[in-house]
Amino acid sequence: MIAANEQRASLWLCARWNPGTLHNTRAYQIVVSFTPTHIEAVKSRNPACRSVLYMHDLMSQEFFTLNSTNKRFRPVIFNDTQPSDLPVGWPRSTLVYHFPTNMGALCAKIFKGSDLDNKSKMVTT
Repeated sequence: MIAANEQRASLWLCARWNPGTLHNTRAYQIVVSFTPTHIEAVKSRNPACRSVLYMHDLMSQEFFTLNSTNKRFRPVIFNDTQPSDLPVGWPRSTLVYHFPTNMGALCAKIFKGSDLDNKSKMVTT
């Protein structure tokens, strides 16, 4: 089962994004941390983890709508997790970043061109 803090974070994300779609979201990069509990929630389709499943389904919908092209999702796994542990779908079909090994590459991808196009922004609350 997902830890309470992870579930609250997912609920916060659902409230901030437009319901039913991620296409109109102003986020240019979306980093998804695939912890073992997150992976288990998606794979088991546990109804108690509705917010996690909802976000995963929205990301999958966007991925397939764009002809299986990943434009902004950045999956991150920790070094003790293998890419084969990820749920089937967009997480396995895209470049996966290992934390902390690929932190430099992840930051470069997230912030590349931010000085040129002013589109990449770090959002804080």
